[in-house]
Amino acid sequence: MQIRLSIVIPAFDEAGRLPPSLERIGSFFADNPNWLPAEIIVVDDGSSDGTAEAARAAKLPNEIDLRIANHCTNIGKGAAVRTGFGLSVGKWVLLTDADLSTPIEEFPSLARSRILAPVDDKKVWSVTCLFVRRDFRRMGISVRLLDAAVSYVARCGGRMVEGYPLDPKTNTEPDAFMSHGLFSAFTRAKYQEVIRRSPKRPIVRRVVRPRK
Repeated sequence: MQIRLSIVIPAFDEAGRLPPSLERIGSFFADNPNWLPAEIIVVDDGSSDGTAEAARAAKLPNEIDLRIANHCTNIGKGAAVRTGFGLSVGKWVLLTDADLSTPIEEFPSLARSRILAPVDDKKVWSVTCLFVRRDFRRMGISVRLLDAAVSYVARCGGRMVEGYPLDPKTNTEPDAFMSHGLFSAFTRAKYQEVIRRSPKRPIVRRVVRPRK
């Protein structure tokens, strides 16, 4: 049966925080069985505190396949993410940290969004937040950050970066509405609009060139 959702968790010395997070994910699936079957891929990036063993001890529903990938030494979060994504087989792939800084409970709202619904079946990496403090704006920082996102995705083996910026019609938008970044910054960073389901919220993409 097709795995519906893959959750990738890079982890380094997370024996304390990881088990309760895994059980919280298990509770989420118990309340949302429509996302089953699912898999959780924990990438132990050279931990020395028994992270992998702690993960295996977590209690999860039967329809969740818990997989542990091990790096012999700590080689960095980017490499751990690349390993996890390479192993994932789900129709959807969600990246989160061991402390669930991205709350798993918010996933259904994202999946149901009319404006941000998937454009197609292509695998993309998403820029979900791009906020620059007011006194550092108009310095090109957003464009440099967007270029850096592309470089990071290239190092991880990704092929497409997607963004969900605001395209304001006036200069009176509250800061909170601009947390996804501005359309003008994305276009200067060579992202191209692929669809617009709302006048102010386009979806943009930039193709990532493979690293030589």
